[in-house]
Amino acid sequence: MTRIAGYNFIYDNAFDWVLIYHANKSILVKPGDPNYILNGQVFEIPAKVFEHRAGRYVAGKDYLIVHGKAPQAGTLEALN
Repeated sequence: MTRIAGYNFIYDNAFDWVLIYHANKSILVKPGDPNYILNGQVFEIPAKVFEHRAGRYVAGKDYLIVHGKAPQAGTLEALN
């Protein structure tokens, strides 16, 4: 989850992985192990405090990045 959180179109900070973990703990195969992620698993990406964000991160999808940001402020859009 640190890699996901570190992407500049997610949080641009690997240390924010805990936000993703807590939002998706109930769907993890091994909830006690945040590094055990199944290929193709879809995660909710919660907004940080004072941030508007909508969308999902889907492993294996390509995302459009414009100047280090998602295509629309706070929105993730998969290209495929």
